This record gives sequence, C-alpha cells and structure tokens, in this order.
Amino acid sequence: MRRVVACLSAVLLCACPSDVKHCAIDEDCGADGQCVVGVCALKNADGGGGGGTAGCSTPCSDSTECIAGSCRARYAAIEWRAPAQGGSIYSRMPVLRAELIRVDGGHAASNPQVALSLMPGTTSPFTVSGDQLTATVSVTEGTYTAVATFADAGLQSSALYFSADFSPPVLVARLLAAPSRRVTLDLTEVDPALADLYDSGQPSLPVYRRDELARVVLTSDKLLDAGSVQLDYWAVTEDDGGSSLPHTTNGSEGVSCPPGACRGAGFCQCFDLDVSRTPQLGTFGIYRGRVSASTAASAPATAPLEPFAVTRWKWRRTLVPAVDAGYAVALAPGLDSEGNVIAWARGVSCAPPCSPWSFGDVFAVRPNGDLKWRSTSQLVSDLPLPPIVGRATAYLPQLPLAGFNLFDGGTAPPASCSPPYGYFRALSSAALGTVGTPAQEHVLQQYVLAGAGELLYLAANRHGAACQVTWLGAASSSAVLDFTSPVAGAFDGQDFWTDVHGPAFDGGDLGVGRFRARANATFTLVERQADVTSVTSQLIPIADGGAWGVTGFNGEVDAGRLFHFASGTVDAFTPSMGRLGGAVGAVALPDRAWALFSDGNAGRLAELSATASSSRPLSPVYRAPPLLGRGGLLYLLGRSEVSARRLDGGADFPLLIPGANGGLANSPNLDCTRDDLGRPVPGRPGVLYFVSSSTTVPGEVRDVQLYAIVVDSAGIDTTAPWPMALHDPRHTNNAATDLAEFRCP
Repeated sequence: MRRVVACLSAVLLCACPSDVKHCAIDEDCGADGQCVVGVCALKNADGGGGGGTAGCSTPCSDSTECIAGSCRARYAAIEWRAPAQGGSIYSRMPVLRAELIRVDGGHAASNPQVALSLMPGTTSPFTVSGDQLTATVSVTEGTYTAVATFADAGLQSSALYFSADFSPPVLVARLLAAPSRRVTLDLTEVDPALADLYDSGQPSLPVYRRDELARVVLTSDKLLDAGSVQLDYWAVTEDDGGSSLPHTTNGSEGVSCPPGACRGAGFCQCFDLDVSRTPQLGTFGIYRGRVSASTAASAPATAPLEPFAVTRWKWRRTLVPAVDAGYAVALAPGLDSEGNVIAWARGVSCAPPCSPWSFGDVFAVRPNGDLKWRSTSQLVSDLPLPPIVGRATAYLPQLPLAGFNLFDGGTAPPASCSPPYGYFRALSSAALGTVGTPAQEHVLQQYVLAGAGELLYLAANRHGAACQVTWLGAASSSAVLDFTSPVAGAFDGQDFWTDVHGPAFDGGDLGVGRFRARANATFTLVERQADVTSVTSQLIPIADGGAWGVTGFNGEVDAGRLFHFASGTVDAFTPSMGRLGGAVGAVALPDRAWALFSDGNAGRLAELSATASSSRPLSPVYRAPPLLGRGGLLYLLGRSEVSARRLDGGADFPLLIPGANGGLANSPNLDCTRDDLGRPVPGRPGVLYFVSSSTTVPGEVRDVQLYAIVVDSAGIDTTAPWPMALHDPRHTNNAATDLAEFRCP
C-alpha cells in the first residue's frame, strides 16, 4: 500500500515524515519555531490571537491559535481560586480570584475577555494577568453566587458560593509557658517573693523576667486584619503598691508561632509582648491583659489574657556558703568584655578577731548565672578596692596584689603576705610578668588601669611618712612624694589625682594634688589646692581639666561637702551635710555631680552644678557608692534594697532584695542584657550586679551572694564622664577609658 504524506513547509519544520522535529519546549525549535503538541511549527504560521491568517484560511479568535492550518482552543476550563467554595469572606471589598486553564501545549492569549457575574450584584470584567483573573467587588452581608464566563472560548466556570460575614470574630488569647527556672544549691532563678507560685513545681501563673518577651498566641474563627490586633495589659498589684500604665502593642509586631502552638485553629498568629515597657515600681508585678481585633469589615472583638507575673529577679548565686561565725566579705564585682562578672569573696569560720590576712577566692560568673571558673589560688584582700579588669587579665588589690587570667582564673599561687606591703603579681601577662615591690611598709591605697597592660598605683606608708607612686608597664618607675595618708585617687589619662596633706603642704593643710606620671620619669606635682575643709575621699577628673571632689569621713561633723576644683581653685561647694560627714561616693555628668553622704543612721544626696547646689534626705540609709544608669536613673544600695532614683524628679522605686539581710555595702555594676554567648541583646533592659555580705558580727550567719537584677537602664550612662565607682564596669579608675565599649545596643 502506498502511503502519502503531505509535508507543509509553511507549517512544520520538515520536508517529509522522517524530518518531523519533536520537541518538549519552544526553545527546542529554534528562534523561528514553537513547540505545538510535541512537534515544532513555524511561529509565522500562527493566525491566533484574532489577527494572523498565514496557515489558516480564516483568522483565529482570541481564545484560539492556529496550529497546522487549524484554529485550536487555547483554554480548557476556568477554575476558582478564592474565596473557598462555600467559605466566608470578612471584607466589604473582597477580591475574587480565578485561573484560565490552558490545553496541553496551549499559549496564553494577548487579551482574553472574561466576565464576572455576581448574584446578587452586577456583571463586570476580570483583570487578566497571564492566566490569572482578579476582580474586586463590593458586597454587603449575605450569600453570593459568582460565575466566570469566557464567551469567545465557550467556557464558563462552575458556580462559586460564598457568604459575606461582618459579625465580630470569636477570639481566644493565651500565653505560652514562660521559660523554666533553675533552682540548685548554689543558684536560684526563682524570685523568692514569688516562690509560693512554684509550690507544685510549676508556677500557677506564668512568670516572666522583665528582660524577656511574653509570647501571646491569638486564634480566631475568622480571618483577622493583622493591623487591628491590640494587646493591652495593666497592673493588678505590685509589691510596693504602685500603679502601672496600660501598655498597647500593635498586631503588626506579629511573629511566627512555635510548632504546635496553633492547635488546628483557623486563624492563628503569635505576638511578643514586651513586658519591660510598662513602669514597674516594685520587684515584681501581677498583670492582667486583653486582646482586641477585628476582621476587615467587622467591629472589634475582645478576649481576656490570663494573669501573669513579671519579676526583676534574674538570679542569685552563692559564692561562699554561710559560716557559723566570723568574717563574710566580698568586694564590688567587675565586668569583663563578655559580660562575665568578676568577684572576690571569702568566708572565715572563726570568732573575731580573726587574722586580717584571711584568704578568699576570685570567681568568674557568666551572665546567665553559671560559674565560669573559680580561682584555684586563694587570694587575700582586706583592702576595699575591687578588682580591675583588663582585656585578658584582671588584677586584685590583695597583699600582695595579684593578677589572674580571665579565661581560666590562673594557676600561680600568690607570694607571702607578710610583711604587709603591696605589689603586683601578673600570672598570665607577658607584658607585666612579676614586677617589683614598693618600699617596706607601704600599703596600697589606689590603683588604676592606665593603658594597655599598664598599671599605676599609689602606696602610703603605714607610719605616716612619705607616699610612693609607681608606674608599671613595659618599663617601670616610681617616685616618693612628701605627703601622708592619701585616700582619694583617680587618673585622667595623663595625671594622677589624689588628696594631699602633710608638712610639705602649708604646714599640714588639706588639699588636692595632680601629678604628672610617665614611665621612667619623675612624678611631678602639676597643680594643688589647699584648704579644702576635710580629707578628700573621692576625686573625679573631668574634661575641662578640673575635678569634682567629695570631702568627709564618717564621724566628722560639718565636714561632708561636694566641691568643684579647677585651675588650682575650689570654685563651688555644696553646703555642709552637717553631722552626715561620711562621704559614700559620687558620680558626675559633664555639668553636674551627685554625692551620697551617710553617718550610718541617716543620709543625704547632694547635687552641685556651676550655678546651684541642693541636697535631699534619703531613707533608708544607703552605704554603697551610687551608679548612674542610662535614662537618668541613679542606683543606690541600702542595707537590704536597691533604689532607682530619677534625676528628673520622677517616682523612685525601691527593690527589696530577699536574703540580703543588711549586707549590701559594696558598689554595684551595670551591664546590658546578654544572650547565652555573651552578646548584648538590642533593645532590652539592663542587669544590675551586686554582692551581699560584709559582716564581722560574732555568731551572725551569712552567705556571700552575687545578685543579678533586671533594671530599666540598659547599661551605664555613657555620656557621663564618671558614671560609677572607679569610673566604669571594668573598674579602670581612669577618666580616659572610652565608655563607648560599655554602650548597650
């Protein structure tokens, strides 16, 4: 039998059956071809789109295209995409969506005309983008039927039934469980004031720390307008009887929900509630909340949020367990660059008087309360100077003064502590090694971190003779200065400031001295001022070349004053604090300073600027140097509480510290909130660190404990030239130390 094949060169890219070129996509057919039903055809043979005639005897309509001389349909059906069949919409202007389904190998038309029939309603055209059809319609509450028609193609969709529902949604809001808290022999993360909530092991209310975010899960029977979600919460009660303003957060802050949180709900969204934004005057607060939301067309609905607690308590770690009697002592904690707390503490089981050269340990505690290391060598310190923290090495003013490695605590034992004169021992610093000792019987009074691995200290003769200033670094130098019993000391990057008095200064008058200190050079008195009213107990160098100073010791009547010293002259004094002669400490902004005074029973806070001075009484008595935090908050430590005082005159809020028992006597430290890797967390409150102990009362039992409390200041005030005791969290005692490294994000 004879087979005849017509080879149409105008249509197919072939000359005979054996030359038929098969294809999968248009690119298989070259620049002039297109793939049609698995066979390559010339593009100019297409009379589709309503315009072409080549290859087809009559032009093809918009719904067809010319294939092998015949007009073939482009589309097979119209299918609905939204809303769901039989579903509900919650908008007065909903968008209906459909799709043109092409035949196998078909190509999209250039301008298909597809109409929407909405009953009840009107007929309107769809907007076409490729095969996607959209139409925005106006509806009122009720039931609707929609049909899409492509008349030219002879296609009509199935009927879409939906209802418009403008009734308020039904909301359910709940809090996810707060993080679990650890309680061990040495560490507790449970706020003792809320311990009754944990009687069953799990708290009866969710308890969040003030530096955490409370995760709220919101579900609804209807699709909600995310921008309409409002979360409000307010204080039910606080331990100090204060009140809180409601806090509102907009639903645009929505976050993804953890697995399983939605439990099959139709609409589900999670939101983070920042519990640090509401003023919380006490250590903890109990809150209630409410969530409101609406659909795009409904009135708002509300749902209650279960009560929850917010605490400032972060953790408490026991450094030295309670001893039956004797000494329990700790020094003010320092901070390293990763936020680890460096503290020294000891407990001596003996009835006073014990040996004054009792040994203690140095501790490094991570921001989460875990112990990083504890020094293997017991270090003695009966001096009131906290550790200075460098980049890799910290220094402790012990007798002898020692350095230890921040990474593991060091291993070398200290030298003998008799006779009692101080020197520096660096256990892990190649730059310092073990350096020399000051003269016999000179006891360390002040020291500073002057630069990269350089230390400067002042030692005083215990028998009232001359003092010695020593610079320790790559090279060392020292000088004997003819004055006695210095108390204050600070560094401004160039000069060492201290109080001076003795025969060399006008027959024993009291004064302030500034000494130029350089390695391998003589220590020269640059400037002095006599006739300050009492021994200067603190000096704060400032940028104008002057200094703030505080005079007075406990028991000195009419001696306590805050003053400003510049160009050899005391140019401003506060009035005398009267019988409150004991100066506790001071902090300074560029244009003003504050000093704390106390006689052990009462206290006053003095303020001095270039134009005015004032003071106000304090209750209870605060015994530790103040700290100036970000946001204008001044932190003070009393016998058993921390108080945050607003410099703008706003409400103060005392934080009672469970278990402190009158032992808060050392200056605090302040840092950012940090994650488990020690990185600062942006936008979170700060953490205040302090120790409790300091007792020599026979028979009194007390642990040495390190506390971490969440406060509203995210770190120290880095705009202040001297925001805390010893200047900064690393205790460099150096006004030239750049505070930018302590700025919280």
